Amino acid sequence: MLETVKSAIAAQYGAALETLRLAVQLCPPELWDQPARGEGPFSQVAFHAVFYGDCYLGLSSEGFKEQEFHRKNAGRFGDYEEMEDRVPVNTYSRDWIAEYLAFVAGKAREMIAAETEQSLSVPCGFDWLRMTRLELYLYGARHLQHHAAQLSLRVQFAAGAGAKWVRAAP
Repeated sequence: MLETVKSAIAAQYGAALETLRLAVQLCPPELWDQPARGEGPFSQVAFHAVFYGDCYLGLSSEGFKEQEFHRKNAGRFGDYEEMEDRVPVNTYSRDWIAEYLAFVAGKAREMIAAETEQSLSVPCGFDWLRMTRLELYLYGARHLQHHAAQLSLRVQFAAGAGAKWVRAAP
């Protein structure tokens, strides 16, 4: 049963990441740094989704900033404004968002593969979320999909076609 659960989590987390990747890929250049009604620029929303997709794959917020990918890209993460209670101001390049998405997709595969029945049943490790690690994977996938749908709709309104439906991770 554990392998079935892990396979389902991996497929759906991966599908959410792929849906976001498609929205990023399809975004017209003129839309990339433009805000939408009450929302930040496309690049900020995409970054936010990937950032928390990355964060929630960890065991806690401790050490998040110390990941090799984060150290290698310290200038891009800056002061981690995403973790502060303030309106973000940074924007991000499409190429870098794509690179970050690829990193998070690999991290998701590794983290999910390493889970055990016991590790999935313990508290998630984030004090602002009261749930198990299993539920955190579902929460994280929903968060990714929420923003992927938001961004895909922006693309659809601007370009006439949004990201296609992704059934499971490619």
